[in-house]
Amino acid sequence: MRTNLAASILTALALVAGTGRAEPAAVTPPVLLHNVEPEYPPEALKQKLSATVLLVLEIDATGKVTAATVKESAGNGFDEAAQQAALQLEFTPATRQGKNVPSRILYRTSFELKQSELKQQEPVAVTPSTPEPPAPKKEDPATAPKEVRPIEVSVRGEKPDRELTRRTMGRQELSLVPGTSGDALRAVQAMPSIARTNAFTGMLIVRGSSPAGTAVFVDGTPIPTAYHFGGLSSVVPTEMLEAIDFFPGNFSARYGRVNGGIVNVRLREIPRDGKYHGLAQVDLIDARVMLNGPVPLMRNWSFQVAARRSHLDAWVGSLMGDFASVRKAPVYYDWQAFAETRPTETSLLRTGMFGSDDRLALLLNDAIPQDPGMGSSLSQRTAMMRWQTTYRNTVSEQVSISATASVGLDRDVISFGAIQADSTTHPIAARGELAVKLKEGMTLRTGPDLVFSRYHADVRTVLPPDTSAPDPGPLSARPLLTMHGGGWVSTPAAYAELEWIPQSRLKLLYGGRVDHHQLTGKTDVSPRLNARYDLRKEFPRSTAKAGVGLFHEPPQLVEVYKVFGTPTLRSNRAVHYSLGVEQELTQAVDVSIEGFYKDLDNLVVRQGQADGSLGYDNLGKGRVYGAELLLRHRPMGGFFGWVAYTLSRSTRVDAPGRAEHLFEYDQTHILTVLGSYDLGLGWRLGARFRLVSGNPYTPCLGGVQNAGSGTYACRTGSLFGERLPPFHQADLRVDKTWRFDAWNLTAYLDVQNVYNRSNPEAMEYNYNYTRTRYQAGLPILPSLGLRGEF
Repeated sequence: MRTNLAASILTALALVAGTGRAEPAAVTPPVLLHNVEPEYPPEALKQKLSATVLLVLEIDATGKVTAATVKESAGNGFDEAAQQAALQLEFTPATRQGKNVPSRILYRTSFELKQSELKQQEPVAVTPSTPEPPAPKKEDPATAPKEVRPIEVSVRGEKPDRELTRRTMGRQELSLVPGTSGDALRAVQAMPSIARTNAFTGMLIVRGSSPAGTAVFVDGTPIPTAYHFGGLSSVVPTEMLEAIDFFPGNFSARYGRVNGGIVNVRLREIPRDGKYHGLAQVDLIDARVMLNGPVPLMRNWSFQVAARRSHLDAWVGSLMGDFASVRKAPVYYDWQAFAETRPTETSLLRTGMFGSDDRLALLLNDAIPQDPGMGSSLSQRTAMMRWQTTYRNTVSEQVSISATASVGLDRDVISFGAIQADSTTHPIAARGELAVKLKEGMTLRTGPDLVFSRYHADVRTVLPPDTSAPDPGPLSARPLLTMHGGGWVSTPAAYAELEWIPQSRLKLLYGGRVDHHQLTGKTDVSPRLNARYDLRKEFPRSTAKAGVGLFHEPPQLVEVYKVFGTPTLRSNRAVHYSLGVEQELTQAVDVSIEGFYKDLDNLVVRQGQADGSLGYDNLGKGRVYGAELLLRHRPMGGFFGWVAYTLSRSTRVDAPGRAEHLFEYDQTHILTVLGSYDLGLGWRLGARFRLVSGNPYTPCLGGVQNAGSGTYACRTGSLFGERLPPFHQADLRVDKTWRFDAWNLTAYLDVQNVYNRSNPEAMEYNYNYTRTRYQAGLPILPSLGLRGEF
């Protein structure tokens, strides 16, 4: 009841700013003008196969089909034949209040053997946010079209891209990227701008920024981590997603608090066809189930529930070898439960929860040579839960609103020798946006972005050393600091953006946000300006783009908490500059090239204080510069893939007068080449190759014995002055799908590191730093899985 009341209030507020009444806009669906029948796939014809393909067609304001995406696949060459024909269809455009607008429709093509000809094509019931076109006419009078009436008709408003650089991958691509076991967020790591991290870290390093510099959202709700233990799987399964948007820099003012990039996971709308759908999947990594359908006894409501559990505990011990024995193997869980409805034809209301839980306990076979006092036991637990409610409404052609609110729980527990930490956080987040079209070509968007957290922590640990000072020796010999307590942390913010299209080729986006940070008492103001100019509007489209913006990232809690840090710190600051071009080459292929530069200052670094203690200060500076290339073939003709290359340099200066050094995650070259092809007859083959510069590291030039403890300290060389050998790896994926009347079965083999390359991930030293060896990454890792769905 409270949720519906909130939705009603939001609608009323929007109506005050807009038309003042809640009557739906008069709309007419697109109507087919010119039909093109697809060619029957030759191999399918030989085998006398029939099939039905369901497509999602994107139709622009001129009636042209700009995209045809497979929603329900048939394989065997049917998908490609239906897509190729659909892209040649011509419609009268959909209209709202007499104005041509873009639309999206579901479109079914049926292939039936009837004198080697195709059956009449006809549109099917549309999704509640899209129109249903009438049945196309057919020349043969014996098969005259029957009348098809729309069940629900609506059209989507014009929604130009507000981000300077947005890289979006749909569910079809996300689930088939080789080397990811079909995991959506792991597929993001194959895009340009993202550095490769060591195995089992699960971090996102975007354009030379720190891991904390990239934020991950689920439909606008921030989450603390994108991945389960070791980065083997993301915390939200691919089946729940519609797409993932990745913004590598110069993002709009609706996002803040980070200097790197943004990843926003968009949840899929729950099917509302009145049927129940489900799946079950099991592979080497985990097992999962999902079910969705109409909510019993609740009109117009649909639900979706899913759960997943890893079974790494069945085999991970063999990978540990002589390193450790497993007391409690890495185990993770995640779950999702959502209910969804459309209060009106232009609005959506979704509420539900999602969460994850990861646990690990290891017993090292041998103590760490450089620090035997730390013992040999390690345990860790990380848990996250969010209850989220989302509301969206296109009230009129001039006004739209959106709002997302969430409450949650984060739990982190770690124990390693004398170091112990147990923290609990209860985050509350809310963001909303009111978009008002002031006049033709000018739109104002504004809204709040609020985050409040209550935390409690019991911590006993040591502080990280000053990187400019000699190695302080083993952790077990350093003094321990303790923290017991809690409190509230608030970071309220608000933003506004003005989108101005002074002429049809040019779009300007000027925005800014104001963030207040309660822990430091500081307020940050971040203005931003982006521009896009179409050098050529018609196909093949050519677009130039440029952007500049100021970004602030507040210090971490541990850096400002009085026991461990310095309460007077300011936010890390970055100025982003970027310049690029986007070019369509064919209907399926486009290329983008972008240069970027980031000027970093006020960076929080570890420093000695005037009283001789160690604290933090805003003395650091840095710069990141480079260029990115993305040559991409969108899913069409049975194939998708891309070539992504990033050339970059990321450096830091820790304090005035100190030498510039490489950032610890600097990678000069990052190359990814991947592709996936439908071979027909239910078979699909994909491959990925990666070549990446090795990470920098600080070498040890020998050891210095500590007479008190008997251990050795590293005699450090130049800070990040050496680099590991390059990383390269090939991955392979094979899928086979069998289609039955009511369900599908898919078997897949996903092999990481096909040629078993021993990639160096770090440099290891013996107890007195006289001998070295590379710490190797993952060996060849095959994962065989089965997936059934109905």
